[in-house]
Amino acid sequence: MSIQKEKQYIFKVSESDLDKVHSDLADILKYLPASVYDESLICLHELVINSIKEMKTVHKEDQFITIDLLTTEDEAVICLKDLGRGLNEEQIYDRDQNPLRETGRGLDIITLLADWFCVFQESNCCNSYYVIKKICN
Repeated sequence: MSIQKEKQYIFKVSESDLDKVHSDLADILKYLPASVYDESLICLHELVINSIKEMKTVHKEDQFITIDLLTTEDEAVICLKDLGRGLNEEQIYDRDQNPLRETGRGLDIITLLADWFCVFQESNCCNSYYVIKKICN
């Protein structure tokens, strides 16, 4: 399984213009097959919105959010890294809540659309959010 494309996008939260960020992300994801483009863009949109909000909440607006895209013949791997607090157990395991609630709905969307989703806290206090989409040829 060889890597076909690798792309990276980095932006500073305090200098981010959401319209430009979304335009840039759509441009990065254009390398994805049509079969996974829309769902990947929605997942990434949710991650970006939540990440920006979280970074502002913890007063890390002067820090960066990094997004990596890697594609192979079989999969698209999207990774967003930020310096927020990550997800707590309540956000992950309490999925029996009202599906129309404001809090946690983005996470529901991601878990429904992604073939695989995980959060990994790295040793440098960075949180990595991985979305994997299988590519059907």
